[in-house]
Amino acid sequence: MPATRVHVLVLPAWIAGTRWVQDGDVVTTAGVSSGIIGALQLVQRFAGADEAARIGARVDYPGWDPSTTTAPEIPAQRVSLADYPYALNATLPWFQPTYGLGLTDGVDEIDVAAAADLYGGTAFTAHIIPVAEHPVVTTAHGMRLLATPIDQVAGLDRLVVPGVERTTLAVDGAAVFLPQAAAYPGDSGFDPVLRDIARTDGRAVAATAAKYIEYPVPALPGEARIQWRILGLLSAVVLLAVLGAAAPTLVRRLVRRRRPATADAPM
Repeated sequence: MPATRVHVLVLPAWIAGTRWVQDGDVVTTAGVSSGIIGALQLVQRFAGADEAARIGARVDYPGWDPSTTTAPEIPAQRVSLADYPYALNATLPWFQPTYGLGLTDGVDEIDVAAAADLYGGTAFTAHIIPVAEHPVVTTAHGMRLLATPIDQVAGLDRLVVPGVERTTLAVDGAAVFLPQAAAYPGDSGFDPVLRDIARTDGRAVAATAAKYIEYPVPALPGEARIQWRILGLLSAVVLLAVLGAAAPTLVRRLVRRRRPATADAPM
């Protein structure tokens, strides 16, 4: 009889509560910001602890210790009622402010990613437009980013310029925020942005944004901002839903009122 080939499928074991897992030559990480920890672990493995410590000192990711090979734990995260601004900002994106993401040559990639992802991609607090002095910006490690020339941009509500403590970028009427100038000692690129979101949109929004990128929540301002845009849009959606549900009944009543009364014909 011919030989029979048997294929065995080995499913990976799920390891919960850790930022990275190494299995032989394969390293996997949890989502988003946990990849930074996984990358530092690879640097430590292939380039040594000193090089990993040098890069880690620039990154300043909370909880990473170059003297250990143990991955920092991730607290169990679950959807909670406090996450409601995240869901509403994602489903009701209309009338969000427009932020310019000011890009400058030599900017650190993590600083750019922190601002772009937190304001626009995770917290859904604003529309983000990359702007710069010229159409192509080269980052600290040679990445080329495309941007809209800032002299062609108008109507920005705010200009966020990561990675620098001063800038010549400006747009008429747009307030400028420099995360690096607002950073505390030991901050990564994420911390000042999260604090800014807490001040402008409320602590709950910033804490939820950090949770969804698996970033340890820093000490945040305690402002409890009222989400007027969200409340207004939500009220409008509810009102339209009520009117939509009541419309058939209202139409039938109007038709009956306009229909002329007819007397019964005599037999």
